[in-house]
Amino acid sequence: LAASDVAPLLKIMYCDQDCADILLSNEPNLPNFKPGCGLLSNQGSSECQRSNAGLFYWPSGERNAYSDPPYSHDRTKMIGHARDGVNGYGEAQSLVIHPESSYAFLNPGDYGSSNPGVDIPEYVYEGVRLWSEVVEGDFGSGRVLLVLSKIEDAGAVFGIASTFRSMGVSIIPVVFAVDLLPEALKDLVLQETSPYDKEILAAIEAGCLYSHEMDQQFVDEGLLHNHFSMLSPSDISDILAAAHQAVQDGKQFSDALSWASSVNINIPQAGGASWFGSVKTRNLRYETWGTSTESGLKNAYGQIVDMGGMSASFLGNSNKGDSKPSWKGTVENPSDIMLKRSMASYPGPSDYFPDEEEVKRYRVWMKFDYQVDKISAVYGDWNVQCLDASYYGATYNAVKKVLPMIRNGQKANYFPTRWFMAQEVTESPYPPGSKVMSDIVHISGPYLQGMASGMLTLVTGGRSFIGDKPNADVGSSSWHYWHARRTGYILAWRLATLCLRPPFLEVKPTSSANSDAFRYGTEPGTGVGSATVRLLEAPDSDVLILIEVDDDADGVVITPNNIVLTPSNYISPIHVYVVTSGKVVKGTEINVFFRTSSDDEAVDGIEDMWMFKTGDQPLTSSPTDIPT
Repeated sequence: LAASDVAPLLKIMYCDQDCADILLSNEPNLPNFKPGCGLLSNQGSSECQRSNAGLFYWPSGERNAYSDPPYSHDRTKMIGHARDGVNGYGEAQSLVIHPESSYAFLNPGDYGSSNPGVDIPEYVYEGVRLWSEVVEGDFGSGRVLLVLSKIEDAGAVFGIASTFRSMGVSIIPVVFAVDLLPEALKDLVLQETSPYDKEILAAIEAGCLYSHEMDQQFVDEGLLHNHFSMLSPSDISDILAAAHQAVQDGKQFSDALSWASSVNINIPQAGGASWFGSVKTRNLRYETWGTSTESGLKNAYGQIVDMGGMSASFLGNSNKGDSKPSWKGTVENPSDIMLKRSMASYPGPSDYFPDEEEVKRYRVWMKFDYQVDKISAVYGDWNVQCLDASYYGATYNAVKKVLPMIRNGQKANYFPTRWFMAQEVTESPYPPGSKVMSDIVHISGPYLQGMASGMLTLVTGGRSFIGDKPNADVGSSSWHYWHARRTGYILAWRLATLCLRPPFLEVKPTSSANSDAFRYGTEPGTGVGSATVRLLEAPDSDVLILIEVDDDADGVVITPNNIVLTPSNYISPIHVYVVTSGKVVKGTEINVFFRTSSDDEAVDGIEDMWMFKTGDQPLTSSPTDIPT
């Protein structure tokens, strides 16, 4: 619902029609939140912010703000209002979030269901997570109320409530209350063009919120009727009864998954535009199609790939002006990655669709939204402000540039540049001389490594390319590089899996070039092992890691074949020895799996795999000649 539609609801619930202004610091010159738009940025044209995340990340100040006179945003004050509540409205305040949205930039015939919760649920999850973590900080759990007003959003909403249950996110079941309305009122809502429908939905939400918070039905004494002129007292009474019944029905379930199952709601299990690939080789082979930005990312790949136990082979670049790539990968030996921006400033056609033969030449077509920040290059403000804009925005590119390729089987994957920039610039203090952009069009070194880290995590199915945390002070250059890599890794996991936390599991072979298992008869436990295992950050519970082989299980002997990492002993690398058993022929490729189990959900059920080749067979005694 647009702000103008829910203004009566806000006034009823909080006794102040300027509630949105209060959350946004009640500063002068606050722009009008007209339908389909939010805060605007300006660099040649106005760009709309449409998401909870867009509002969350909007930087303080008036740089690039599209408003006359300019609106000066106070982000710290806004976040404080969300976390601590607004003065004068009581101590225990809940934050109500509407996760539903739509694609204002879709045209008839475009790909998509016109619903982000269906197509790209990862961004709905992220928007809710950001605000929920703020509220969780001081108020504890149970203070985030997630409104389910459209059945199309049910999968995402129930999934969020389940995944974020540690933060106490609760569902406000507006759409289920609609089903409990008398048929005449229900028909008015379902018609959507009726002038009654928004008043009915707002009244339902008011009733659901009251019933959820007070555990009793809201009895109207003229308050609702005074604001909803199209609804009769009898209508309002029926609406409030339906709202209360829907809330009570939901409270009988112990968790969101049980509730979803009872109403046959399918919960998304993975992101729509970002996904985990299966590149599990020691050597990463990649090519690019572009110019300086692709070149910067290519260099960043080479700088960090060894942090994940791999080596890098850059195959070459296709010229920016070419109408199609000059492929380096072949059908027989495809490249692991084809790297190409998704829009702006070329290279080649913005919407290039590889044909059936070309698809065989690569394993993942890695796309990213291209940055350009000519006004506030140092801090990347314009990039952050445009993270959800039309054309420039991350979600626009996910839907318009990536999903069509995925639908056509063209193996496109996606790392959102602006989303990553917003997250990193918000969390990371700047060391002297550090910045988001190195100039008005190019990304700085730390941010290139952060993007490369996220991309490689996606391509390799979740591997870590973070490396060791430096001992240097927070804000130093080395710390900033490390933190950017960590942010890229976390974002990749969240987008691909819809999880709240990544596992931080690091499994690395001790050689990125030599995949040979130790020769037969090697005594394990002395010297450097075949691989090392550790966690980069402490788990909440003990983690059991099984090291095992599915096929040709007798081909190697693994020592140890299980490891236990604890919250107090997790960071020191543990060496694992893979030794030829002598039971299969030399050169047999053995896939060794590292599988976790833990009461900590973030580290439970994680798997990585590295291939080892068996060595020489044991010597056999030659028959002795018997003298005659």
